[in-house]
Formats: sequence, C-alpha cells, structure tokens
Amino acid sequence: MDGLTLLRRAREAGLKIQPAGDMLKITGPKRAEPLVSLLAKHKADVLAALAWAAEAQWWRERFCFGRRWRGDADAALAASV
Repeated sequence: MDGLTLLRRAREAGLKIQPAGDMLKITGPKRAEPLVSLLAKHKADVLAALAWAAEAQWWRERFCFGRRWRGDADAALAASV
C-alpha cells in the first residue's frame, strides 16, 4: 500500500500524523490502533508522502493560488508605471 493511500485512510479514521525527524507522531482514537500499526510498518512510504504533500502545499501557496505573491508582483508593476 502506498503512503498517500495510508494517509488518506488515517485521516478518515480521525488520526493526525506529523513527521518528527525519521519518526511519525500519530494521535487519534484508540479504535484506529490497527491502522497505526500499518502506518508504522510502512513508515518510510508515509514519511515520503508527507514530505511530498508539504512541498506541494508550498508550491500551491506561492504560485498556484498565491494571491499574496501575485499581489506583490502587481504592486511592483503598478509602482513602476
């Protein structure tokens, strides 16, 4: 099972997952313990998916939906006219 699928299942189960160096910090309901074990078994894939998701979010914030970034560029353009 790939890391993104595991993250989706974990979030649907109410788990919160954060990378902590080379470890995972997982909080959530006790009923999700079997899924926590699965996340631990595939820790490397989950960490890679978390890193990919964080990088994708960074790019989205700055270039795709970056109103602040675009606004700064628009302001600079307006000031130069």
